[in-house]
Amino acid sequence: MRFHFSTLQSLPFGVSLLVASHDENGPS
Repeated sequence: MRFHFSTLQSLPFGVSLLVASHDENGPS
């Protein structure tokens, strides 16, 4: 349960990081 909760919290954070990185590398 604790591991599942940790993964659930880490998922949005990882996605946000990925989107931010993609937006930076993407054409403006």
